[in-house]
Amino acid sequence: MTLNSSQSTNLHLIYTPKITLKSKKLFIIKFLCLKFYKLILKHKLSKPIFNLVVFASGGGGNFQALIDKQSNLGYKIILLIVDRRCPAIDRAKLAKIPFLIIDKQEFKKPISQRICRSIPKNTNLIVLAGFLSIVNKNLCKKWQNKIINTHPSLLPKYGGKGMIGVKVQEAVMKAKEERAGCTIHFVTDKIDAGQTILQKSIKINYQQTPWQLGGRIHEEEKKLLPQAVKIVMNNYIKETT
Repeated sequence: MTLNSSQSTNLHLIYTPKITLKSKKLFIIKFLCLKFYKLILKHKLSKPIFNLVVFASGGGGNFQALIDKQSNLGYKIILLIVDRRCPAIDRAKLAKIPFLIIDKQEFKKPISQRICRSIPKNTNLIVLAGFLSIVNKNLCKKWQNKIINTHPSLLPKYGGKGMIGVKVQEAVMKAKEERAGCTIHFVTDKIDAGQTILQKSIKINYQQTPWQLGGRIHEEEKKLLPQAVKIVMNNYIKETT
């Protein structure tokens, strides 16, 4: 059977799928969603991972502040190193973060050499979060511009050897300072002498004890430290992308 041209045209019209305005809109929405998903996936795959190793010696309040901001700020804590048995270890266990105890009382030699060997190669930043041992020159040199520390004073004031814990606030209040605070800075082979990243000052209340002043400053440290990590991380990402 042979169809004439008009019949062929009619058949073609019968079998042509009917495209409605609604189906067009659905197609466009699906297309845009797929494009958006691909862009997000590409961004996640291309974004460098920023790995932190945290050093601590005490309760781990600053360490906990870093744990709490991990997801929001985009870094990852891959190891906790402590120089004594301390509550910071319990925080690592709860957060399922690997930890290493290098107890200075158990080693006859300084622990910096052992610490240096224990830092993973894929570490991007070392954070001294209430770490009471002094890191040696070799570690500072190997990880130059990749170690930061938090100190409970407005450096360069009340820094240096022996200026730790409540001793800092005792010295600040003895000098009748108007303000106290904390500093996040890069670590060099000279104690508390590295470049400042962030500082926060608060007014001293002389109705309080040095311990109470120290507690107020510690609360500011916990806010400031993750912000400082973010600054260093963002600079790293700019340099590597």
